[in-house]
Amino acid sequence: MPGRAPILGTVIAALLAALSGAEAARAQLLVAVERVRVEPVVREVTLLGRVVARFEGEVASEVAGSVAEVLVRSGDSVARGAPLVRLERARMEQAVARARTAVAAAEADLAAARGELELLELELARLTRLRGSAAFPRARFENQSKQVRIAAQRLKATEARLAAARVELAARERDLADSEIRAPFSGIVLETLVSPGRYLRVGEPVVRLLDTAELEVEAEVPREILPELQPGQMARMRLFDQNWILVLRTVIPVEDPRTASRPARFRFRTSPPALLAAGQAVELELRISSGESALTVPKDALLPHDHADRLFVVRDQRAEERRVILGPFLGERVVVRDGLAPGELVVVRGNERLRDGMPVRIASARARSDGRP
Repeated sequence: MPGRAPILGTVIAALLAALSGAEAARAQLLVAVERVRVEPVVREVTLLGRVVARFEGEVASEVAGSVAEVLVRSGDSVARGAPLVRLERARMEQAVARARTAVAAAEADLAAARGELELLELELARLTRLRGSAAFPRARFENQSKQVRIAAQRLKATEARLAAARVELAARERDLADSEIRAPFSGIVLETLVSPGRYLRVGEPVVRLLDTAELEVEAEVPREILPELQPGQMARMRLFDQNWILVLRTVIPVEDPRTASRPARFRFRTSPPALLAAGQAVELELRISSGESALTVPKDALLPHDHADRLFVVRDQRAEERRVILGPFLGERVVVRDGLAPGELVVVRGNERLRDGMPVRIASARARSDGRP
């Protein structure tokens, strides 16, 4: 059958073409790629810090006296204004009573001095009305005027004595109130420093108190990132299997010449963890933005090397080796200063077996690391 030969030849040619295509497909290396993209340069910086309290220190006695009662123990939580230590009050109460008596006596003397001055001024007014008449007693008038001036000075002295007595009374009442030493802020009692029977001098400490409600984190910030920091910069702290957000409050302008760093204080955006302790070491993660944008690629695109940074770009289904100049690493990505253009496809998986010019077949475009399409 003469017509069968051409048909058979066509089938054989198609089979050979299919086999050649399959062989060619097998020769292409399967790779995963991702596009070069432009994004803001944001670096992740890890800072070592420690927990500090805004208020921590010794609470001192403002008056001298013997300790009558210690009302707290180490580890106790106290509110602002809560009594910590009481001093013996008997002598202070007696001092208040004496001061009140002195005030009462001065008030009585003041009333008497005012009455005396009023009488003398009435008599002087009567004599003044006689001036110009034959019955005007000049000598008596001059003596009465002198008595009025003396009585007025005595009244001023009595008023001054009363004012001093009232100041003394206020001081003695304040001492009596201060005989109960109270917490200046809410916190935890770290240590009690006195015991009953001990005599305290003015300014002698009675307890050490820590304010746990105002805990902050102090971290050393390298000099080179200081220009990129602003109050309100947020940081993340990983602790107790949770993330805690902190906010930069201030950078203290005191630099350590050995480390070229300055201490920065971060406050908690919410209430700090209950198990946090002053002096505890923690790590903070900062995301620092320079305000610039740059080309970035995944770190997986880079090839191991000894002398140059290299990666593979896919063009026309072939691998093209590129030498690039790298910038800083940004987490899982790295900035490329030179050697790539936006939108180019870089090989992120399968590049370890590639050679320049080798045919490739794209298996998939790896998902973006930030979760966006």
